[in-house]
Amino acid sequence: MLRKKEGITLIALVITIIVLLILAGITLALVSGENGILKRATNSVEVNEKASAEEEANLLIADVVTQYYEDKYVNNNANLEKIDDYIKNVLKNEQTTEGGYTVKYEEDKGQIVVSKNEKPISAGEITNGKVQWSDKLGGISKPEEDKSDYTENLLYKVDFNHLLNDTNDEVTIAGSGIQVDPTNTYATLDGASGIIINDKQVDPEKKLIGQTSKTIALWYRTENLSEAMQVLIATGNTIQLGGGVAIDIFSDKSLNFGVGHNLCDIYITPETRFDNNWHFLAGIFENGNMVRGYFDEQKFENSGSYNTLNSQVTIGFWEGGYFYKGDLADIRIYASALTDKDVKQLYQYGKELLKVK
Repeated sequence: MLRKKEGITLIALVITIIVLLILAGITLALVSGENGILKRATNSVEVNEKASAEEEANLLIADVVTQYYEDKYVNNNANLEKIDDYIKNVLKNEQTTEGGYTVKYEEDKGQIVVSKNEKPISAGEITNGKVQWSDKLGGISKPEEDKSDYTENLLYKVDFNHLLNDTNDEVTIAGSGIQVDPTNTYATLDGASGIIINDKQVDPEKKLIGQTSKTIALWYRTENLSEAMQVLIATGNTIQLGGGVAIDIFSDKSLNFGVGHNLCDIYITPETRFDNNWHFLAGIFENGNMVRGYFDEQKFENSGSYNTLNSQVTIGFWEGGYFYKGDLADIRIYASALTDKDVKQLYQYGKELLKVK
């Protein structure tokens, strides 16, 4: 039989164990419970930090938008589409907010990321000067180019910044009214300027000469309604009858693929051609006497002989005049006739590049 003192000690021990078990249970609930108090508190802190980070990033981006409207280059060309390009270009270099957050546009993922102490907190996509922040940090994946489909036999792709800053004799700039957007995606021509590229730069191996198969493709955007014919791109001596191939646009008549024998004239209403939206054009010249033309996803065919006397390329005009006024993007020249599948792939790529719906 236990003595009184020993009985009291045992009871105290049992009570202590029970209290410790209760405390351990409470701690476990706080730390790991699905709805534990500590977990909720931690989530609350993370939510508040995300909100603070996004708010400061928004204020920084608002300052960038203000700079955009004050910028000399965009002063007369400000629109919502160009704002996004401008912001991305600025944020390619990491910017710091007053609260110590860093904001950067990650081009490989197509997203703006806000971080602190190198730890990403939130990410989102820029649209019309504002960021749509995501609940996930994964961001927006940028589609990878499938080069096998639409770059095979690619002879030349226009890089506007390179051309305008060329220091050798292979490029001639006519006029002074060509502006390149901050991301070097497209150029804006003022209707009195153009570019001539020497054949040595475009086609040193003379793959375009004569009646060889070739393709020229581009995107354009204009609201110009002048009566003059406008040449978007030409290869060869387009002044001489049958001396080259080109894509021309007419205000009152049609689009024309080919120069000299007027190959593949097509009619697209002025309301569509000059609606200030991006449109895709491709001219495929094949076997010396066949031509296929594409306007967006519409296909046109015709026949008639063509020739290319040299590989010089003119952009935005031809040597006799007829300047183009508007935007040009993704200009490509192929030393082969692209298939319908190739053209479709190229068209889809351009839509992604220019955010065409």
